[in-house]
Amino acid sequence: MPLPLVVQRQEFGRRVVTTPALVSSRLWTAGDVWLDGSKAVHYSGLRDVGAGVQVNVVTIGTFEFPCATGVTMAKDADAYYDTVNRTIVAESGTNIILVGKLVNAKTSGQLTALVLLNNL
Repeated sequence: MPLPLVVQRQEFGRRVVTTPALVSSRLWTAGDVWLDGSKAVHYSGLRDVGAGVQVNVVTIGTFEFPCATGVTMAKDADAYYDTVNRTIVAESGTNIILVGKLVNAKTSGQLTALVLLNNL
């Protein structure tokens, strides 16, 4: 079910939406990413919130996400987010969602990946 949009605005090249927290009646934690219909949504708040609380989420923008050291990916490759381990991975699978494209190549040893959210 898509999130009900309450307020939508542009900030520093990011599309920010204010909406009630609705993900499976669970606590949202800072950095959470989930799929809203066909769009990835990123909660970049600084505190955990429960269902129904008004939150700002981002649907378009560039973010640095955790990524395992051994993962390598080319610039502009599809970026997938593992919702269980909360990291960027190179391939789709169970509990993994397509969130955007890599801004830069991700080489072995790097612990983060720069992703343009919803640039699909």
